[in-house]
Order: sequence, then C-alpha cells, then structure tokens
Amino acid sequence: MCNLYTVRKSRDEVARHFRARKPAVDVNLPDDILPGTPGLVVREADGERVLQSMVWGFPMRFQGQGRSRNPSTTSPT
Repeated sequence: MCNLYTVRKSRDEVARHFRARKPAVDVNLPDDILPGTPGLVVREADGERVLQSMVWGFPMRFQGQGRSRNPSTTSPT
C-alpha cells in the first residue's frame, strides 16, 4: 500500500461537499499527498465541521528512537 493520495478538487469544493468552514488563511497544498506532507482534513470543533491543513500519515519513529513506555503498565522499581 502506497498511501499516496491525489487532490483533484479545490479547497472550496471540498469544504462545500463536507459542509465545512474553510480556514481563514489560504492554504497552499501539493496535488500529491504523501505521508509527512500537509493534506486537508475535516474535523469537528464547537459543533461545526472545519476544514484544516494537517500533516498526513502516522508519526514516524526513526532508527535509534526507542518506544515510549506507558506509565500505567510499568511496574514500580
């Protein structure tokens, strides 16, 4: 699976389709959305849908970076 998405609609068309409020600032987004690049996301805030630019994909863990421990599952020493 590639996780490559292509945006074929304008920001206005996406906002209208999802009945979402557009951001006040015009966002310059690439046509091809890859993990780690910004993409459009519709989220809910204060009872209304909002179109927002967010980094697309799951957070990446780099080599040498350990897993964080969950304090609720760690036994006291």
